[in-house]
Amino acid sequence: MAVRVTRSGPWFDGRAERAIEDFAREAEETIGNEGEKMLVARFGQVLKHPTGHYVSQLRVEQSKTMAEITDGGVIYGPWLESGPRGQNDPRKKYHPNFHGYFSFRTVRQGLQRRASRIATGILPGFLRRMQ
Repeated sequence: MAVRVTRSGPWFDGRAERAIEDFAREAEETIGNEGEKMLVARFGQVLKHPTGHYVSQLRVEQSKTMAEITDGGVIYGPWLESGPRGQNDPRKKYHPNFHGYFSFRTVRQGLQRRASRIATGILPGFLRRMQ
């Protein structure tokens, strides 16, 4: 008696693995883009006199391991996020009631709650490639 096993199809020829990698990359990009939209909306709510410059600097940057939303290093970005440093320094004049908008933190928390739903929405196309 002899048994012959033939292995073929997406699980054996690399197509499934490529689909998984493509899905991960697409999910990161889609979630990052959604986060950018959420940040733009958030700054539209919290900024009192927006010039548009700060929001125009928001970018989704893709690294090998993740998508990251950044303000491109705008010098006053940290101030907008968490307020002025050294508020107790009497030599510096800061608005006593401004403690930062915490927009990146707020959006990150909301995006984490939505991320699996966003990824699940794009998954079917990649699953078809694995059949």
